[in-house]
Amino acid sequence: MNLESYIKENRNSLDIEKPDEEYLWKGIINVGKKSKHILLFRIVAAASILLILTFTFTYFFNREDKQTLLFANINPSLANQEIRLTGQIEAYSKLIKQSSYDASQVVTGSREIQYINDLINYYSKDLKQNGPNPKLVNSLMDLYQKKVMLLERMLNEIEKSKDHEQHKINI
Repeated sequence: MNLESYIKENRNSLDIEKPDEEYLWKGIINVGKKSKHILLFRIVAAASILLILTFTFTYFFNREDKQTLLFANINPSLANQEIRLTGQIEAYSKLIKQSSYDASQVVTGSREIQYINDLINYYSKDLKQNGPNPKLVNSLMDLYQKKVMLLERMLNEIEKSKDHEQHKINI
């Protein structure tokens, strides 16, 4: 006997019981409360994750390329030169970040800049540990100047590629 024929034959005996409406309504109301708690928990979890990610990104972006003045205690004229060079580096870096450029069009890239940053960090640690060494001081100043020149070159290449694109559009 299949289920459909059984239901047809016994329909009158199956429909005798009435549902407990109070029990059903309690279940519906409790499900609504549970879903509200789950929704609230999800919102709090998402907000927490967003807050943690925000703090993480701001920490890493704010500490990038931040260096204390190395030559302030060694030589005031070197400290002034360091301030000027680091100011140029920051200004050029901001200009490069603001310009949306295609890295494939720029010959001078971030790889060279990263290499210079690594050398500056290495030499800075050495200077802090071992004290002022004239060769090390000259090397650091030279690295700052090379970084400025590389950033200038990158800006020039970006401007040239934008001018070239503008020239193509006007033709």
